Amino acid sequence: FPSHDTPIRKRWLDKFKGINVSCISNVQWSDYVNFLRRCKIMINCHQSSAVNGRISEVPAVGALLVTDYVPGLDKLFDIGKEIVVYEKDGVEEVKYYLEHDDERRKIAWAGVERTKKDHRLEDRLAEILRLAQETDDRVMYRKMRSVKSKWDKLLDGE
Repeated sequence: FPSHDTPIRKRWLDKFKGINVSCISNVQWSDYVNFLRRCKIMINCHQSSAVNGRISEVPAVGALLVTDYVPGLDKLFDIGKEIVVYEKDGVEEVKYYLEHDDERRKIAWAGVERTKKDHRLEDRLAEILRLAQETDDRVMYRKMRSVKSKWDKLLDGE
């Protein structure tokens, strides 16, 4: 899985040492899709309370997405059936699905199907345009900041 060179990420990634995973830093954008296609499992952590791009990119290429929860994620995917959500750090989930390949493939395939059905680029753009027409920027900002992820809390010193 790709990583960014931040102290928080480095501490998180250190937890995966000792299990059969590769941590890749600074994947070139031009090779990103090919990189994802080579992954069996992609682990994701949001550094804010907003859904990031990996939520739809990873299932789109057929890899199993193991991610932390952010508000609204359960509206995008059926958790446990199309993607996997971890509560602590994701290590146990990655270990489990590396040992249970049939389950991993089943969930990953369901993620592919859901992405093809509901999460194409045109779907996201239509949603962005819909929200832009009906939402005042100040209201949107307050909504986004009303729920903090664990990363927001760490960055805010909480």
